[in-house]
Amino acid sequence: FFAIIVQLIGIPLNLFVLHGLLNVKLGSRLTTLLLCNQCVFDCLICTFALLKILKSERWYTGYIIIDSVLCYVWFSHTLFWLVVLLSLSNMMCTALDRLGAVVCSRTYQLRQNIYIILSYTSISIYSLTLIATNPLLLQYRDQKCYDTILYDKNWIYILMKVDSILWPCLTYLFPCVLTVSVYGKVIGVLKSTTFRHQYNYNNNNSFSTAIRTNSSTNNSWTRKISSHKLTVSCAKQKRYRKIAQSLTIATCIMQTIFLITHSYDRIHYFLGIHRWILYQIDCTTHLIGLWLVTLNSCINPSTLIFIVRPLQIYLIQTINQCFCKYSKRSNMQTST
Repeated sequence: FFAIIVQLIGIPLNLFVLHGLLNVKLGSRLTTLLLCNQCVFDCLICTFALLKILKSERWYTGYIIIDSVLCYVWFSHTLFWLVVLLSLSNMMCTALDRLGAVVCSRTYQLRQNIYIILSYTSISIYSLTLIATNPLLLQYRDQKCYDTILYDKNWIYILMKVDSILWPCLTYLFPCVLTVSVYGKVIGVLKSTTFRHQYNYNNNNSFSTAIRTNSSTNNSWTRKISSHKLTVSCAKQKRYRKIAQSLTIATCIMQTIFLITHSYDRIHYFLGIHRWILYQIDCTTHLIGLWLVTLNSCINPSTLIFIVRPLQIYLIQTINQCFCKYSKRSNMQTST
């Protein structure tokens, strides 16, 4: 019951944040696209998990082709894990996007189209490659689905044992090492640039003060313009730095939550394939892992709302506008 509540909250919450991201400029086109992708993938994860809970038992239509597709794509959770892998690879691209935006800021904007193509290509290749073995967890025999690990001793079982080692490494350890190293670099650069910009800001203030006191060489109008330009430039730089810092903090928290919530499923899968514990699709211990993954997809949009200030302001304004419209309509109906 609690899992259903989490998913029912996660679906509209992701859609609500997606609406805000489409209407608030937080950074480059790539940053916006990746954040929107994350909301779409997380929403699909919550939707598939909800459908799976509402109809947990394996059901059949009587048509061999349809039932075999259901067995390998739906009952094996292949569709669910495909979206999870899309979400995971999208988060890694988001980390690399933060690195490019902070470290290579000059060339970052000029190469947006190249980075977008590379991001979507890598997301697709990574997800489709790793999901390829997932349909082998079940086999369609005699018009029913059976767990491969319980019935087979052939090459499929050997392949699954290899996959049980590669799956945690490529979907957990590799993202962990990549994101920790990337965000470590990004946070270090942000700290150093914050100190440097503060130093430049103090120098600009002293410079503008010198301009104001040097009345013998400049008229008052020139002094006001130069001082105003310096103030506007510093204000813009400060705003961009704040947005960059908030996006970095939010995506870093999202990645940390991923590492916590996904650890159970990776360990459970590895131990189950090697028969150290019982591993069966749709059993209670298996569904706990899926629920934790879904919990991650529900927390992600909440992180963006609480950390990213411009998005938070826009969403609050949207809620206020909706309440105002609703109150006006109710007042008009009561008056008539």
